[in-house]
Parts: sequence; structure tokens; C-alpha cells
Amino acid sequence: MGKPRRTAEQMFPLIALYEERTQTAAAFCAERGISYTQLVYWRRKYRREAMAAGSFVEIGSPAAGEQVQVEVMYPGGMRVRFFAPVSASVLAQLVRS
Repeated sequence: MGKPRRTAEQMFPLIALYEERTQTAAAFCAERGISYTQLVYWRRKYRREAMAAGSFVEIGSPAAGEQVQVEVMYPGGMRVRFFAPVSASVLAQLVRS
């Protein structure tokens, strides 16, 4: 029997975390029990979906009772909420876009 298949709901949060990486791909994969090939496959899929959805991909819903850590509100009312700490570089990209 092969390895269990992973879903977008499982992998997209990992890919979002990898995009903010502070470690090598090999270390990231080893720490999370995924192969480099899986990382490349899901990263490509993540980016394609982001482009198809106008550069936005929902990467999960907050758990019950989870508090908003950061919220960015754009003119026009669009909001981006993070339920986990976010790096300054990610916030800077959001503010510039």
C-alpha cells in the first residue's frame, strides 16, 4: 500500500508557511515529513490556484474560538485576517499591493 494522499486543505497551509521560510527546502520537508517532490508539486498547485482566484487562496478556516492576530483592511472594505503570527515581510507585501 502506498503513502496516504494529501489534500489541498492539508498542504496549502504548509505551502503558505514555506513561502515565509527561514530554512532550506530540505529542512522544511524533513521537519514536516514530506518529500521535496511533494513540496514542489503542491507549491505549483498552490500558485496556480492563487492565480486562478485572482491571487487569493483560502488556506483554512480558524478553529472555534481562535482569535485574530493581524487584520489588514483595504480601501473598499476587503479584509485579510491572519489567525497566526505573520512575518513583517508578508505584511509589507500586503500593504504595497
